[in-house]
Amino acid sequence: MNLDYYSVFRIHKKSLQHTSRDTAKTPVQFMTLDTRKVVDFDEVKTSVLSNAFCVSNECARSADALLSTAKEEMLMIEFKNGDFSNIEISQKANNSVMLFNYVTGEQIDFTRKNISFVLVYNEDVKKLNYMESIALHKAKLSKDGIRLFGTDDLKGYSYKDVYMIEKKKFDEFIRKF
Repeated sequence: MNLDYYSVFRIHKKSLQHTSRDTAKTPVQFMTLDTRKVVDFDEVKTSVLSNAFCVSNECARSADALLSTAKEEMLMIEFKNGDFSNIEISQKANNSVMLFNYVTGEQIDFTRKNISFVLVYNEDVKKLNYMESIALHKAKLSKDGIRLFGTDDLKGYSYKDVYMIEKKKFDEFIRKF
């Protein structure tokens, strides 16, 4: 799919680095230095909600970036440089699918076959409870992985696959695409 066909995607292109910025930190921090162009999905959300529905962008959450890869796949990427809740991640992932389908006119089966969700988190900041710590340890040992942080039901339902990537491993991961 050529994302540039959709004007709202085309006009909201930024670098992946820009979409990974954390403006809450001083100085501003970035979770990646990758400069490839992506769709700034937060800006798409703001544009669509204000123009099509005349509502504030605060009423919905979305992922940070949409990357179209050379392998004809797409990655919906959410960067979390601080602590977060499972509900927040689940809402962002699900709202992003609905927004993507609204803009493109596609159905859920398209996203299920063509888009993977990527959660990039700062392992030095995310506060894990005891069960999450155990599950994360098991996920690192497993080939299939265990999905945490509200992502366990996304694979096969609304996304092709789900990846949970530590910030320090993201640049290596993204080079595969």
